[in-house]
This record gives sequence, C-alpha cells and structure tokens, in this order.
Amino acid sequence: MARIRLGTDQRRAQLLELGVELFARGAYDALTTDTIASEGGISKGLLFHYFGSKRGFYVATIEHVAQLLLDRVVLDRALAPYESVLDAVERFLDFVVGYPAIYRALLRGGLGADGESQAIVERVRWTIVHRVLELLDPEAGPAPEEPVPLAHTAALRLYAWVGATEALSLVWIDRGLARDRIRTLIIESFAPVLAAWPRDQRERARGAAEPRSPSP
Repeated sequence: MARIRLGTDQRRAQLLELGVELFARGAYDALTTDTIASEGGISKGLLFHYFGSKRGFYVATIEHVAQLLLDRVVLDRALAPYESVLDAVERFLDFVVGYPAIYRALLRGGLGADGESQAIVERVRWTIVHRVLELLDPEAGPAPEEPVPLAHTAALRLYAWVGATEALSLVWIDRGLARDRIRTLIIESFAPVLAAWPRDQRERARGAAEPRSPSP
C-alpha cells in the first residue's frame, strides 16, 4: 500500500505529538536530532525545515503542550463562577491524567529548564488568572494574556491559587492520591479567593480613585 503523503500542517502536528512523547521520556540534552528524525520517520533535514533546530522543536513542543492545556481550561460563562471553575478543574485534571509525564516534566524543568520554556509556563498561569478575572467581572472586557499590576490583589490571589493547583496536581500524579480528594482540595482553596473578591474589588476601586502624587 502506498504511503499517504501528509500535508505540511498535518506533518508538523504529528511531529509535535511525537515531541510530547519523546520529551516526556527524557531530558532535552539526552535527546538527539537523530533520535527525533528516526522516531518521526523523517530526515534531519525535514526536521530542521519545520523547526529550524532541535531547540526550535523543543520550544514548539512546549508551546503545543501549553496550548493543549489552555484549550481544556475554558471557563463556561453560562454557569455561576463557582460551578464554572469546578467544571474547568475537572477538565484540567483530565489533561493531567492524560499527559502525566510531559506535565510533570514541564513544571519541574525536566524538559530542560531555561528562561524561554519557563516564560511559556508563566504565560499559561497568567492566562488562566485573566480568564477567571473575566469570569468574575464580565464588564471588564477581554484582558491581555500577560501579568497584571502587582496592586491587583485579586489577581495575585488567583495566581497563588494556580500555583497551589499545580502543586496539588503533581502530588496527585506522583503519589497516586484519589482524584476526588485532589479535586476537593483545589476547589476548597478557590473558595477564599471567591469570598475575598468583593473586598478586593472595593480596594481596587478606591485605589483607582485616589489622586496620584505628582512626579518630582
């Protein structure tokens, strides 16, 4: 049977899925371009054509995993905030259990810790923070997917909650705790953030209304 020729986008997507598998197996430095090409059934030249270098392939793989996660963690505005977050947490846990090795490696730097990969992880965190902020305050409009001002107390609470969620999910896949227990802990840790939202918004409004001191 003749081999089916894949289009550029299909081949690239296939290689990114391979990257997820390979980088979950071993660290960046331990993986050679020969191995990538052999596992992908392509030449090294074609690998370089798609990604430029091994590092380009590595960064593209991280971005692919990050997007897979963000595609799962979508908040349903038709639900009340608490129920919407609960629904998103369920789908987040589905992602973690579906990609445990790459998720663990990504958060712990097992793919090769560097500024670029950590920046991608950080962008995912702030994107989730912004999505919850938009859920809690629909009138605010779309927020940029970047860190918010440090004076935004609610955002900092959410950022801490995202970090706690990551830590709990790692304990879950490392130590085999019950999913129900982890889900409960994650949701219970969100409750204080939600309870503090009205106060944080009042403080933020007061801060915005206060006149700024003139620059010297």
